[in-house]
Amino acid sequence: KVKSDETKKKLDEEREAKEKALELERRKREEEEERNRKKYTPESIDVRTAAAAGIVSKTKFVMKKGLVHVKRPVDLQKKRYSLPVCEMEFEIIEAVRSNDAIILCGETGSGKSTQVPQFLYESGLTGKDDNFAY
Repeated sequence: KVKSDETKKKLDEEREAKEKALELERRKREEEEERNRKKYTPESIDVRTAAAAGIVSKTKFVMKKGLVHVKRPVDLQKKRYSLPVCEMEFEIIEAVRSNDAIILCGETGSGKSTQVPQFLYESGLTGKDDNFAY
């Protein structure tokens, strides 16, 4: 019985040593794969307006009517001003006035689809019955 206990202990030690060696080999392989893995590095792109690119509009801008003043509750106005797109209101309106088409990019929830139509309406670029293209 003593001999079988010693044999069992020796076999357990050998098994543990093999498992450790396999684990070490697996870790080395994973580290090597990580070092060789291609990492995405975004490239900078040149973003310019049509006007900066020298593209001239073929249409003449016509303001439908003057500025529209909208009275909103104070708490609603504060929430509106907290949206990221509101920081760019004047730039967005100027881009719409200066270009035939614009692409507006922003994070989800930044106010693109809710606030921009209001900017256009309040700046006199659209009327109540105009359709918006999204």
